[in-house]
Amino acid sequence: MNDILNEVISLLTGGRPDDLLLVTLGLASTLGLIWAIGGRSWAMFYFLVIPFLNWSFGVIDPISLAQPSSWFAKGIELHPLTLVTGLVF
Repeated sequence: MNDILNEVISLLTGGRPDDLLLVTLGLASTLGLIWAIGGRSWAMFYFLVIPFLNWSFGVIDPISLAQPSSWFAKGIELHPLTLVTGLVF
């Protein structure tokens, strides 16, 4: 359970747990502002999905489409969540 809590804190703070209070205040303020101006439920969902997408880019490995070669010095990779991120935005 402690590992899950640490992972959630790391997700929210971008790996800087000392900033948890500031991040929590920022999230609460943003959600409060969306609520106060009559934001829709989809706006809150959108706002809450962004940290998950950012975290998932660091956890899920990209798919290699082409190995490094003389044509592509670093190869070609595609991250599966690129498409999901595009659909969310």
